[in-house]
Amino acid sequence: MRKISLYDEAHVLVAAIRVLEFKKSATPSLKEISEFLGMNIDRVSRISNDLKHLGIITMVDGPFESVNLLVADHTLIEGISREVKEIKMEDEIRKFREKSKNAYETKVMAFKEEAKKKEKALFDALQKKLKEEIKS
Repeated sequence: MRKISLYDEAHVLVAAIRVLEFKKSATPSLKEISEFLGMNIDRVSRISNDLKHLGIITMVDGPFESVNLLVADHTLIEGISREVKEIKMEDEIRKFREKSKNAYETKVMAFKEEAKKKEKALFDALQKKLKEEIKS
């Protein structure tokens, strides 16, 4: 998926709200917007929450436990940075995988070392016992 800025996402979401309002003559729900845009509902919800906090849209509880969206002040979109921010979750997942891989490799090495020590101790014990048998 192409990474786009919150500025661009805001324009897309506000446009989707307006188009669906025009088509339905009613406020669209998160589900309708996500289906219209072909986006995951969680992503639409995250963007909507960001825009709500900025005062760009209003979220209203609709029927059947749905949330409907209204455009409050679209001009506030121009105050949003156009920078594409890296998704922190992807970085965190990558770091976690690397850390897990390193921890796994460390455990494997420790297990191999322990196995070598046990094998050497067993070999030494058998050798000692064999020498005692030969002396007897």
